[in-house]
Amino acid sequence: MGPTRNATSTAEPSAIALQGTFVKLTGFPCHRSDPYVGGETVTFRGSDGTRTVIVTGSANWIGLPATSKAPLGQCRQVARFTAELPPAVRYVVVINDHRLPAVTLAELRAEGLRHTFRLPS
Repeated sequence: MGPTRNATSTAEPSAIALQGTFVKLTGFPCHRSDPYVGGETVTFRGSDGTRTVIVTGSANWIGLPATSKAPLGQCRQVARFTAELPPAVRYVVVINDHRLPAVTLAELRAEGLRHTFRLPS
Protein backbone atom coordinates (compact mmCIF):
# COMPACT_ATOMS: atom_id res chain seq x y z
CA MET A 1 0.00 0.00 0.00
CA GLY A 2 1.35 3.44 -0.84
CA PRO A 3 1.46 6.56 1.26
CA THR A 4 -1.87 8.04 2.34
CA ARG A 5 -3.00 11.28 3.87
CA ASN A 6 -6.49 11.23 5.35
CA ALA A 7 -7.20 7.98 3.46
CA THR A 8 -6.44 9.60 0.10
CA SER A 9 -3.57 8.21 -1.96
CA THR A 10 -0.86 10.71 -2.80
CA ALA A 11 1.46 9.93 -5.66
CA GLU A 12 4.79 11.40 -4.58
CA PRO A 13 7.18 11.78 -7.51
CA SER A 14 10.03 12.37 -5.07
CA ALA A 15 9.40 9.28 -2.94
CA ILE A 16 12.23 7.97 -0.79
CA ALA A 17 13.16 4.37 -1.68
CA LEU A 18 14.18 2.91 1.67
CA GLN A 19 15.58 -0.61 2.05
CA GLY A 20 16.78 -2.48 5.08
CA THR A 21 16.02 -5.07 7.70
CA PHE A 22 14.06 -5.62 10.86
CA VAL A 23 16.01 -7.56 13.49
CA LYS A 24 14.73 -9.27 16.63
CA LEU A 25 16.94 -11.10 19.14
CA THR A 26 14.96 -13.41 21.40
CA GLY A 27 15.96 -14.74 24.78
CA PHE A 28 15.09 -18.32 23.81
CA PRO A 29 15.93 -20.84 21.06
CA CYS A 30 14.41 -20.50 17.60
CA HIS A 31 10.88 -21.84 17.36
CA ARG A 32 8.63 -21.37 14.34
CA SER A 33 5.57 -20.69 16.49
CA ASP A 34 7.12 -17.41 17.67
CA PRO A 35 7.17 -15.07 14.66
CA TYR A 36 8.32 -11.51 15.23
CA VAL A 37 9.61 -9.87 12.06
CA GLY A 38 8.86 -12.03 9.02
CA GLY A 39 5.71 -11.34 6.99
CA GLU A 40 4.64 -8.63 9.41
CA THR A 41 2.66 -5.46 8.69
CA VAL A 42 4.70 -2.32 9.31
CA THR A 43 3.45 1.27 9.38
CA PHE A 44 5.77 4.20 8.69
CA ARG A 45 4.21 7.39 10.12
CA GLY A 46 5.71 10.48 8.54
CA SER A 47 5.97 13.73 10.49
CA ASP A 48 3.94 15.31 7.68
CA GLY A 49 0.92 13.14 8.56
CA THR A 50 1.39 10.48 5.89
CA ARG A 51 1.25 6.75 6.61
CA THR A 52 2.86 4.07 4.51
CA VAL A 53 2.03 0.43 5.18
CA ILE A 54 4.24 -2.44 4.00
CA VAL A 55 4.69 -6.13 4.78
CA THR A 56 8.17 -7.43 5.58
CA GLY A 57 9.72 -10.33 3.71
CA SER A 58 10.08 -13.73 5.29
CA ALA A 59 12.53 -13.92 8.16
CA ASN A 60 15.82 -15.76 8.38
CA TRP A 61 16.21 -17.47 11.74
CA ILE A 62 19.72 -17.79 13.12
CA GLY A 63 20.34 -19.91 16.21
CA LEU A 64 22.81 -18.42 18.67
CA PRO A 65 24.58 -20.00 21.64
CA ALA A 66 23.39 -19.78 25.22
CA THR A 67 24.24 -16.81 27.40
CA SER A 68 23.74 -16.09 31.09
CA LYS A 69 20.52 -14.24 30.17
CA ALA A 70 19.38 -16.97 27.75
CA PRO A 71 20.65 -20.29 29.14
CA LEU A 72 18.80 -22.37 26.52
CA GLY A 73 20.10 -20.34 23.57
CA GLN A 74 18.82 -17.44 21.52
CA CYS A 75 17.34 -16.75 18.13
CA ARG A 76 18.14 -13.83 15.84
CA GLN A 77 15.45 -13.12 13.27
CA VAL A 78 16.14 -10.91 10.26
CA ALA A 79 13.54 -9.81 7.69
CA ARG A 80 14.21 -7.56 4.71
CA PHE A 81 11.92 -4.75 3.60
CA THR A 82 11.55 -2.11 0.90
CA ALA A 83 9.38 0.97 1.37
CA GLU A 84 8.54 3.90 -0.90
CA LEU A 85 8.09 6.76 1.56
CA PRO A 86 6.96 10.32 0.93
CA PRO A 87 9.59 12.82 2.03
CA ALA A 88 9.10 13.78 5.70
CA VAL A 89 11.38 15.22 8.36
CA ARG A 90 11.14 12.04 10.44
CA TYR A 91 9.35 8.71 10.57
CA VAL A 92 7.97 6.63 13.42
CA VAL A 93 7.80 2.92 12.67
CA VAL A 94 5.27 0.52 14.22
CA ILE A 95 5.64 -3.27 13.92
CA ASN A 96 3.85 -5.88 16.08
CA ASP A 97 2.37 -3.08 18.20
CA HIS A 98 5.91 -1.90 19.00
CA ARG A 99 6.60 1.77 18.34
CA LEU A 100 10.27 2.07 17.46
CA PRO A 101 12.31 5.25 18.03
CA ALA A 102 11.81 7.91 15.37
CA VAL A 103 14.36 8.08 12.57
CA THR A 104 14.98 11.23 10.57
CA LEU A 105 15.23 11.52 6.82
CA ALA A 106 18.70 13.03 7.31
CA GLU A 107 19.77 9.86 9.20
CA LEU A 108 18.34 7.63 6.49
CA ARG A 109 20.11 9.59 3.76
CA ALA A 110 23.39 9.46 5.73
CA GLU A 111 23.02 5.65 5.75
CA GLY A 112 22.51 5.55 1.99
CA LEU A 113 18.75 4.87 2.44
CA ARG A 114 19.53 1.47 4.01
CA HIS A 115 18.51 1.07 7.63
CA THR A 116 18.26 -1.64 10.26
CA PHE A 117 15.40 -1.41 12.75
CA ARG A 118 16.03 -3.38 15.93
CA LEU A 119 13.08 -4.61 17.95
CA PRO A 120 13.43 -4.79 21.71
CA SER A 121 14.37 -8.22 23.05
